[in-house]
Amino acid sequence: MFSEYEPDNLLVRQAYNEALAFQLEEFRLRMALQRIIKQNIILKTIERPTPFAFPIMVDSLGRERLTTETLEERIAKMARSYGASEVDIPDKRKPGITRKKGF
Repeated sequence: MFSEYEPDNLLVRQAYNEALAFQLEEFRLRMALQRIIKQNIILKTIERPTPFAFPIMVDSLGRERLTTETLEERIAKMARSYGASEVDIPDKRKPGITRKKGF
């Protein structure tokens, strides 16, 4: 509000400076960006997803609804397709338990 009517207001300038200094830690942010600029970027083609991709892939699995498999079964199948040998598919649903999704 002040910045619209009084762009040179000292309180607005002080609040802006404090937000940069304390909330955004401007100094540390600038130092980090300067370090990043000096580094080389290496792009590699990978054969299978990295561990960092796992949460993103599971999230996308959870959004697909055209299957009768549980999310756990689909995660186990995905892990085995990428070479994980120690992943077991969990037992099928217990009789008498109905899971409803989206309601």
